[in-house]
Amino acid sequence: MSGSQADRHNTDRLVVRALLGTVLWCAAWGCAESPSTERDSQASTGGDSSAVSDGSTIDVSAIGPFWQIVDSLSQDAEPSSGLWKALFDTPGYRALTRSEFEVAFFQENFRLSYMPSLSDSLTRAIEDGGDSRRLRHYRQVEERRIELEIFVEELTGTDQTAEPSRLAAQWLPDPPPEAPAPLALVVFDLDARGYDPIVVDLLAARELDLLPFLAHESHHWYRNDRATVDWEVVAPHEVDVLWTLYQIQGEGIADQIDKRPWIEGSVPVPATFQSYGERYAEALTEAPATIRGLDSLLAAFGAATEAEHRADIGTRVAELVPMSGHPTGYYMTRTIIEALGRERLLAGVANPVAFFRAYDEAARVLGGQGLSQEALLSLAELEVAFLP
Repeated sequence: MSGSQADRHNTDRLVVRALLGTVLWCAAWGCAESPSTERDSQASTGGDSSAVSDGSTIDVSAIGPFWQIVDSLSQDAEPSSGLWKALFDTPGYRALTRSEFEVAFFQENFRLSYMPSLSDSLTRAIEDGGDSRRLRHYRQVEERRIELEIFVEELTGTDQTAEPSRLAAQWLPDPPPEAPAPLALVVFDLDARGYDPIVVDLLAARELDLLPFLAHESHHWYRNDRATVDWEVVAPHEVDVLWTLYQIQGEGIADQIDKRPWIEGSVPVPATFQSYGERYAEALTEAPATIRGLDSLLAAFGAATEAEHRADIGTRVAELVPMSGHPTGYYMTRTIIEALGRERLLAGVANPVAFFRAYDEAARVLGGQGLSQEALLSLAELEVAFLP
């Protein structure tokens, strides 16, 4: 499956989820995460990751138009339609507005953040909550402009994609990727998205150790490219369950690249993400209870015969799993590695049912509680979506 097909499937999935009124994607700091310098994360799985080619750079074409828009808004002047078009025609913003955001969303928030005449409205919006975190982010980007402009200059002309792709390849089965994942730098939130191209926020890239940060997102990109599920034809009442399973596996494996040092304490959580790190640690301790809850809901899902009932259970599954599946997936991934090894973990990297089946086996090997037979039967029914 090509990268464009994977992106189309990802877009279709988001459209279906919007119709259902359920948003699971990247709650808070959800899709792209934190740094890692751990060498174990880079150990070879037997593939030759040297097949990843060199020479690519991060696309920074959005940054110039963004600063021009900030300059215009800071003078209480509306940017020209041509300038807005120049911004949203860049690869990163195209990916964001094609899959998740409306153009008007960015225009309204940029106006609110940077126009002096709207300062009172900005203060009220921040105090009222809602998008306060994002609005604060936009203000911080402007306040750190000189630092960020220097950062972009340092990135320009240097290869920032091949090494993250090699690192991501260590958590993929053979064959290794043939080319680096495409990356685009924008301003949108303290986060990133595994679209095509991968979209990385400018301030987030500056705050974190860039290599593992990009490697995490590169892993998502390669995994989506290998996935066989066609979200366009998935029954609406199965979308929540299937996507939650897919998220748990994907984030659990990708977090081995960049989160393990945080969790094991060898690298401190950056101050900007202290709150996120605390929530992650708390959810990780609760992972066994979350998995038991998932087991019960999966069993109920398999027993349900009406589409409406299944859709309701699917919503409960999505709501049960915290932080877009990161801590739950991390716990399951470490259990599989400890009991069965990395090769077993990566054998079905785009098949979350195989991942859950491996976890069941691993938990039993370690003397713990596996999954119920009813849940395993329900998973087997769902597996057809992830098979070639």
